[in-house]
Amino acid sequence: MIDRLYRLFLLSMILIAPAVAQTQLWTGVIDAKRGMNWSQAGIPSGVPDAGWPICTTISAYSGNASTINNALSSCANAQPAGGVVMLGAGKFTISGAVNFPSTGHVVLRGQSAGSTTLYFTSPSGSNCGGANVCIAGDSSAYRGGTAKYVHSVTGGLSQGSTSLTLNSASGITANVSAVILTQCDTGYSGSGCTSGSPIDNGGYFECAMAWKSPGVGCAVPSEGPNGSSWRCSSGTCGAAWQEEMFLVTGVSGSTISLNRPLHHPNWSTNQTPQVAVFSPIQRDGVENLTVDSSGDQGVKGSPGPNGIAVTYCYQCWVSGVAAINAGSHDIYMYEDINSLVQGSYTYGNPVSYGDNTGIWVTNGSMNVVQNNICQGTGSCVFADGPEDALVVAYNFATGMTTGSSTSGNLNHAMFTHSAGDNWWLAEGNEWDGVNEDLDHGVHLSMTYFRNFFWGWESWLNRGNASYPAAQFGFFAFSNGYGSRYNHLIGNVLGTPGFSTNYNWTGGATNQFPSTGYIFILGAGSTQSEPSDPLAYCSATNGVNNFTTMCWANWDTAHNASQFNSSEVPTSANSYPNSVPTLGDVGAGQGPLPPSFYLAGRPSWWLPSTIPFPPVGPDVNSGNVGQCSGTLNATSQAGLPTTSGSGSCASGQNVNTAWEGHVNANPAMACYVGMGGLPDGKGNALSFNATKCYGTSTSSGSGTPVPPTDLRAVVN
Repeated sequence: MIDRLYRLFLLSMILIAPAVAQTQLWTGVIDAKRGMNWSQAGIPSGVPDAGWPICTTISAYSGNASTINNALSSCANAQPAGGVVMLGAGKFTISGAVNFPSTGHVVLRGQSAGSTTLYFTSPSGSNCGGANVCIAGDSSAYRGGTAKYVHSVTGGLSQGSTSLTLNSASGITANVSAVILTQCDTGYSGSGCTSGSPIDNGGYFECAMAWKSPGVGCAVPSEGPNGSSWRCSSGTCGAAWQEEMFLVTGVSGSTISLNRPLHHPNWSTNQTPQVAVFSPIQRDGVENLTVDSSGDQGVKGSPGPNGIAVTYCYQCWVSGVAAINAGSHDIYMYEDINSLVQGSYTYGNPVSYGDNTGIWVTNGSMNVVQNNICQGTGSCVFADGPEDALVVAYNFATGMTTGSSTSGNLNHAMFTHSAGDNWWLAEGNEWDGVNEDLDHGVHLSMTYFRNFFWGWESWLNRGNASYPAAQFGFFAFSNGYGSRYNHLIGNVLGTPGFSTNYNWTGGATNQFPSTGYIFILGAGSTQSEPSDPLAYCSATNGVNNFTTMCWANWDTAHNASQFNSSEVPTSANSYPNSVPTLGDVGAGQGPLPPSFYLAGRPSWWLPSTIPFPPVGPDVNSGNVGQCSGTLNATSQAGLPTTSGSGSCASGQNVNTAWEGHVNANPAMACYVGMGGLPDGKGNALSFNATKCYGTSTSSGSGTPVPPTDLRAVVN
C-alpha cells in the first residue's frame, strides 16, 4: 500500500505541477555540465525475475556441466519471457563450464550462497574464453577486434541528446541492437584515428597515448594505450577511448533513439565519431549460490579462469553470490550495458596474478556494483578498459593485496586503470582508498560522494618480515596526470595517527611519498612525467584553472570538515563549477543530499537499523571505531571495525574515531557479522545474503522505499 501511495504521489506531482522541473539529486553541489543522471544506471526498476516460473530443479551431483547447460537451454526455449533453473542444496562438483544459451531471459538460482555450491574442477569449454560460469552474448563488435556494422555519426551529439543521426542505420533493430559510441581522442581524427597527435588542450583532455614531452601525451611512457579497438590496432593512434553504450529503442530512417541521454559534454564531429553495432544478450542472471574455483586456478603468476563472466549483456545481473578463489577475477564483466552486481561476496587471489580482482569491469556503460564485500582480493573493483558511467556504491573491502608476500605492495580497493574510465559515481563505499592511476591514460568527470576511505592497510602478519609496513597505499585518494574534473564531496578520509598530511603534489621522480597523505592529486610517473596542476583541487604555482573539486570532506589531517571555496574550480577551463550552496550547514547552507543516485533509503538497505546515509560530515554517533594498539606492530591495530563487535585482537579495544562520522554500511555490517577480521586475513567466510540482508538481493539497483525528505526545486 505504501509503495502504491508513493507512486501515486509522484504521478500527482507530475500532473499538477508541470512548472516543477526534474531536478538531479546533486543540484546545488555539482554544476549541470559536470553531472549526470546516475539513477538510470543498472536496472532501476529491479531485477525482473521475481515472478518467472521455475522450469526445473536440479539436485546436487558430481559430473559434467552439460546437465545444467541443457536445463538452461530448455528453460530459455520453453519460457522465452523468462524462466528459472533452480539448483538444490549441496555441493555440485562440476567439470567443464556452465554456459548460458544465447537467447537470454533465464536465471540460474541456488537456494543461497550458504546452501548451494558449484565447485569447479576444470573450465574447459567456456564460451567466455575462460570462466566457470559464462553468460556470453553477441561479440560481433568488441574493443579488441572488428565490428560487422560501423556507422559515422553526423548529428545528435550534444550533452543530453537521446538520439543520434547516422550515415546509415543498417543492421540496427530497435530493442535488439546496441551501439558503442566512440570518437578519436583529443587531437586526433579520421576513421582509424591516425591523423593528429595527443596535444593537451589544457582542459577536457581524453588521452591514452604515452607521455612524450610537456603537453604531448599523458600515460606512463612504458605503458601507453591499454589495447586496441576496431578503429585502431596499434599504439600509434588516438584509439577512441571515450565511449558511451546504449540500447537502441527506435529507428527512423538514419536516426536512432537511445535508452538514455548522452552525458559526455565534448562529443564533436571534429573527432570523427562512430558507432559500432552489436546485439547483446538480455536479462540473464546468476543468483544465490557459491562459485568455488579452488579446484582449477590456473598457473601461478598467470591469468587463470574467471569465476563468473557476464559479457555482451544488457540488464544482466549477479546477485547474492559468493565467488571465491578464481584464477583471475571472481566476477568478470565485459561490454555490458545497464547490468548489476549486488549483494555478493568475493574472496581470494591465490595464484598471485597481479591484476586479480573481486569485480573486474571493462568496456561497459551504466552498470552498477553495489552492496558487495571483497576480502583478500587483489583489488575490489578494477577497470582495465574504457568503462563508462559505472556506479560503485556501498561496497566494503579489506585486505587488498597483490597476492605476493615478497612485493611489499598492498593495493587499493578501487583502480581505474585505463583511459575512458569516465563519469563514475563512487558513493558510500567503505575501504582503504582509490587509485585513478595514469598507467594507460586519463580519467574524466569522476564523482566520489559520502565514502569512507581510511587510506591505509596493515602489512603485519602477511608472510614476510622484510615488509613490516605497507609499501604502497599511503593515501586515501590519488589521481594522475590528465585526470580532471573530479568531485570529492562529503567523504570521510584518512586513518587517525597515520594520515596526518593533507595534499601531496609531488613531481616526476618520486611519484608517491612515504608518509600518510589524504590526497595525491595530479601525480606524475617515475619516468619523468610531471605532475598536473589542472588535476588539483586548489591553485598551485599560479595555476588557477584547476578542475577538481574538494568540498565538505572530513579528514584526519585537519580533524575537521573542509568547506573551502578555494578548493572549488570556479575558474576551470570549459566546465567550471560554482561554489556549492549545500553542505556547509554551519554557514547557513542546507545539508548535502543523502545520495546522488538513490531517491531515498533503498529496499535492500538492511538491517533497517543502519542509518542512511551512513557516512558524511553531517553524520554523527557513528558505530565505526579503530582497533587500539600500535600500527604495524599489533595485530589489527589502527584498522576500522564496529564498536562492540569483538573483531579486534584479544585485549584490544575499539576506540572512538573519525568523530562519529562513519556507520558501517550493510556490506561492512555483514562482513563483521560473519566474523571477518579488520585486516581481511583468514579463510573465506560463510556468506549468506539472506541472513545479512533478508530477501532483498532480488530487488533492484535503486528501488527506494518511500522517501521522507522529498525536495522540489522550481527553475
